[in-house]
Amino acid sequence: MYPEKPSVLPYEDIPFMHLGIINRHNFNWDMLPFVPKKRWDPLTTKLIPLKSKGQKARTNFKYVGHFSYISPIRGLRPKPKERKPGEVVNIFKPIIAGEDYAIFITLDEERYENSFSTRPSLKKVSERKAVTIINRFPSMVRMLEEDLVSEIRAKVEDDYTKIAFGINLVTLPVRYFESISDARIEDLY
Repeated sequence: MYPEKPSVLPYEDIPFMHLGIINRHNFNWDMLPFVPKKRWDPLTTKLIPLKSKGQKARTNFKYVGHFSYISPIRGLRPKPKERKPGEVVNIFKPIIAGEDYAIFITLDEERYENSFSTRPSLKKVSERKAVTIINRFPSMVRMLEEDLVSEIRAKVEDDYTKIAFGINLVTLPVRYFESISDARIEDLY
């Protein structure tokens, strides 16, 4: 018989970048290329002209633009199996049934967990209408253990590249729909 899963996944067992978590238990230097980064995008950069009343426009080397996000870890997500015509595959079914771990932020309209939680849990939510969870395969780092920050920053960051920090949430109806347009408003509220 298999041992029963703990109701909360121990912190040291969380895989690298699952739920946006990098800690001393899941990080090794071979994983450095998979740390999500944001890089200033030179293709969207332009100078900001500054004008004063009655003067010509002058440029004071202020720029406007945005970052491009690079997240190689997302390419390592499990790929969906090929579906037979008419086959329904709900990738969230194990989470909804309480068979797989997730960090639940809201259950219907109720706040459940803090968005900075590091405690993925098993929770059967099939009686709910909608839940919000932390994305298991996010494009940004949500939690980086304090003793790793300076070392990783020294290897990853430069004048144009920074570690991409952020929170990726997924809100989903508990009842499966092939398309959200198939859902009635009563199914969501």
